[in-house]
Amino acid sequence: MSDSEMKLNGVSRDEKRRWTDAEVRYLSAHRADGSYLIAHVLKRTPLSVRVKAARLHISLDRKPMKVCPICGTYFVRDNKAGRYGMCQVCWERRKADAMRERAAERAAQRDYDNAKHRKNTGGA
Repeated sequence: MSDSEMKLNGVSRDEKRRWTDAEVRYLSAHRADGSYLIAHVLKRTPLSVRVKAARLHISLDRKPMKVCPICGTYFVRDNKAGRYGMCQVCWERRKADAMRERAAERAAQRDYDNAKHRKNTGGA
């Protein structure tokens, strides 16, 4: 990257900023996006992103993208949703559906127990 490109990107060669914890977290979470996109977002040079990633032992290699079997979109994040083979949106929907289903089961069981109690007590 030339000096003029670096200045356009908001960073000069003489200007050295320390990496903040938030920037390191972003780098770690978005490592599959590649150094150029991360550099653009963090207003750093791609080289500084690659160097920091190497020092932290974070691989910036793109892994083969997987496709969510539910919605068909791509996902690459290493999170709980990714471990279960789906994108984050589908994971959250699946969790919400499971919670609603469990609540409905509890309500049905409660109604059954109340009806059984009324039958046994002969009450109204």
